[in-house]
Amino acid sequence: MTRSSTLTQKTTLAAQFAEVLRLREESDHLRARLDEIAEGLAKAESLVLDGMAELGLTSFLDDAGNRATRGEFLWATPTDEAALFRWLRANRQGGLIKRAVNGHSLSALVRQLKSAGSELPDCVHVVTRPRLLVRRG
Repeated sequence: MTRSSTLTQKTTLAAQFAEVLRLREESDHLRARLDEIAEGLAKAESLVLDGMAELGLTSFLDDAGNRATRGEFLWATPTDEAALFRWLRANRQGGLIKRAVNGHSLSALVRQLKSAGSELPDCVHVVTRPRLLVRRG
């Protein structure tokens, strides 16, 4: 390789690296902005949910026909995996077991059990929080 082609390659490499640095900086800025937006959205949704609760509403329509509905976020995790496996098999849900229990599948099962009024096993930890569901009109 000649000295001039080596310099050209280094110049090109330096320009490409400068682009990497610029894009990383832009990405960091956008992530920070997205975090700010997510925080603002969470606060705004919380205010709407609190207002709905104060008025005894589970759902309402705005003037534009958009519907807000009070929902629930639910996530279930095993506290004792061996006990959970036994419970799942005893309750004909052994199909949920692979090497471990998929958290999404377990959460879906817990939602079904809660909606049916069934008792949940002690070997499952459930986290719930209200959430705002929006359907645009």
